[in-house]
Amino acid sequence: MKSDSYTVEFWNDTWASMSHSFTHSDKVLMDCTGNLEPGRALDLGCGIGENAIWLAEHGWRVTGVDFSDVAIEKARKRAADKRVEVEFVVSDASVYRPSGRYDLITSFYIHLWPEQRAQMLANAVEALAPGGRILFVSHDRSVTPSWWSRENLESLTTPEEIVAELPGLRIDRAEVVEEIGSHAEHGSEHGDPGDHDGHESDQHSHGATTVVVGVRDETESHISDRPRMPAGYGVGDPQYGFEPIEWSWVVERVSSARNYWVATTRADGNPHLSPVWGVWQNDAFHFFTDPDSLKARNIRRNPRAVVHLESGDEVVIMEGTLESVAATLDIVSGYESKYGISLGDEPEGLYRLNLVKVLAWLESDFPKTATRWRF
Repeated sequence: MKSDSYTVEFWNDTWASMSHSFTHSDKVLMDCTGNLEPGRALDLGCGIGENAIWLAEHGWRVTGVDFSDVAIEKARKRAADKRVEVEFVVSDASVYRPSGRYDLITSFYIHLWPEQRAQMLANAVEALAPGGRILFVSHDRSVTPSWWSRENLESLTTPEEIVAELPGLRIDRAEVVEEIGSHAEHGSEHGDPGDHDGHESDQHSHGATTVVVGVRDETESHISDRPRMPAGYGVGDPQYGFEPIEWSWVVERVSSARNYWVATTRADGNPHLSPVWGVWQNDAFHFFTDPDSLKARNIRRNPRAVVHLESGDEVVIMEGTLESVAATLDIVSGYESKYGISLGDEPEGLYRLNLVKVLAWLESDFPKTATRWRF
């Protein structure tokens, strides 16, 4: 049975009874972000929001996430008292799926089971903008507090473990830091389980602390890795290995395919599937449809869509948003040449798929070749 210190009830009770004399943001946060250009930031396991508020005070547009509604209520009050804008969200950080891209994603002293932490970091990597960075700080396994339960000790980390959970990022810092002093609150889902007596001070020491900073390449428009699939599919099983497909293979298959399936959403929420012709031009998939067609009406209400190649042997699945764009000469010429038709003067109804995610694999070599790209 897992420890009660991992439940919402535990942390709501803790926050409801705890005095909050400590108000400093974490020294590591200040050291690691002081020279960064402010952008969009996400704080996972934000507790009562001191780190999120500090970032907002320094120009960041911040979202703070914590599964304790009591902590979030206190965080909102603190932000209002300091007259800064922070979006605080009540949600479990281990499964929270960020929307959009972030320039900075932080997590301080969050205590999760290893599989939960890996899930949280995978979602964080997926939401990181080009040039963005993840700052992860937690209690290190090299020093184990004597009062912690055996179960709670499983949540301790090492730099090597965290680095392994940040695939595709450049690691700028991965070390154990001793005796970090002035710090932000221990937030919900994190902190010292069993040590919340309401008398923490601003100079409370964390002892040995894991600090890892991972950075996404500024020039990277997409990152490839293994997709997440149910265990029964074998993706990620060491016995099958991983031989990722090159992006050029995807471009070639999309370019050479003749028929495509486009899935959109009807007004009543049901799916609508339609075959289309299309072209890959200017690093994007394009297709024409009548502006009054059902799929065009669907797109105007909800632009999210999935495009699948006709082949089930060389699978390419593209997810993204469809945007109505002007029909440029190169796209019209490519379309007419490919299908041997004339679109006439000033054709209407051209849509471009703005990619969010692509999945691809060779059916003959699945799951080894199953590859995901995120944009």
